[in-house]
Amino acid sequence: MTGTVSEAMKTPESEIECAITNPRILNVSEMFVVPSIQALQQSNPLLYKTLEVFAYGTLKDLPQEVTLPPASLSKLRQLSLISLAANSSLNRQLAYADVMQFLGLNSVRELEDIVIDAIYNKLIKARLDSKGQFIEIDDWACRDTPVDTIPAIIEVLQDFSQRVSVARQDALEDADRRDTQVMMDRKRTQQAETDFVAARKALDESMLATMNSHEASTSSRSKTSRSSRQRPSQATPTNK
Repeated sequence: MTGTVSEAMKTPESEIECAITNPRILNVSEMFVVPSIQALQQSNPLLYKTLEVFAYGTLKDLPQEVTLPPASLSKLRQLSLISLAANSSLNRQLAYADVMQFLGLNSVRELEDIVIDAIYNKLIKARLDSKGQFIEIDDWACRDTPVDTIPAIIEVLQDFSQRVSVARQDALEDADRRDTQVMMDRKRTQQAETDFVAARKALDESMLATMNSHEASTSSRSKTSRSSRQRPSQATPTNK
C-alpha cells in the first residue's frame, strides 16, 4: 500500500526525520535492527521513542517534550486514525467528535483534511459523512507490530487454531452421528415398507381364501338344496 524505508541517509537522525515526515512511508520496523538506530536508545532516547510511536503508537503516546513539525504531526495523526479504526467495534463508523478528541483537533475542517490526506496517501479507504458527522472506514493499511506483543499474538493464534480443530472434530463427529441416524431411519423405513407389503399380501391371501371358502360352502349348500327338491318325484308309486 505504501513504501518502506530503504534510503541510505548520512545520520540516524536524518533517517528518522525522513521516516516520520514522508507520508508514503508506513512501516519503519526495519530501522530498529540498524545498529546506529539502536544506539539512539542510549544517546537520544527521546528520538528513539518518537520513532517507536510512528511505528506502532498513536498521538497520545508521543512524549510531551517532543515537538513535531507540521508534516510529521499530520502523518502521526493519520497513523493514529488507522489504529483507532482497527480498534473500533462500532461497525467501522467513527464519530467526528470522538476522532477529533483522539487526534487533538479543534475543528471539523482539520479533521476532514486529515482523513482526505490519509485516503490520498492510501493509508485508509473511507468516506466522510458530513451530515451524519461520522467517518465510515472500509479498510486500512497494516502498521508495524511491537516485538514484545508477538508472543501474545502467537498464543492467540495457537488458541484460535486449537479451537478451530476442536470445532472441526465436533462437526465431523456430529456429521457421522447424523449419517448413522439417517441410515438407521432409512433401514427402519425400508423395513416398515417390507412389513407393510408382507402384511398386505397376507391380508389379500386371507381374504382370497375366505372368499374361496365361502364360494365352496355356498356351492355345496346349493347342490344339497337341489337334491332335496328332486327326491319326492323319484319316489316309488303306491299300489292301489
